[in-house]
Amino acid sequence: ESAAAIDPTAPVFTAITRWGHVSGQPLTGHAVAAIVKRRTAAAGLPVEYRGHSLRKGLVQAARLAGVSDSRVMATTRHRSVAMLRRYQGQVGLVTQAASAGLVTQARRDQAAGGN
Repeated sequence: ESAAAIDPTAPVFTAITRWGHVSGQPLTGHAVAAIVKRRTAAAGLPVEYRGHSLRKGLVQAARLAGVSDSRVMATTRHRSVAMLRRYQGQVGLVTQAASAGLVTQARRDQAAGGN
């Protein structure tokens, strides 16, 4: 589906019924958190991630992409710019400390013929 055809108001994470049909209803925050926790543990990640990690990551990625604060706040439902700034202020630390090392290691593994 092209980006132009995607409904910008549709939920990113939608519930699936027990019969495997997409319900169109958004997942609750608790459901997203449970999924993130289970999947990161299953992947063997050394750090315990939470559903909140997605929200923080979205804010930080949006800042790096130059998305306006008002658009980010409309998406994340932050009520104050001060709180948004707390999330954004961590961008440099996260990209320099954590992901830079992960990307470097992944490239080394790939070059060595690993998965």
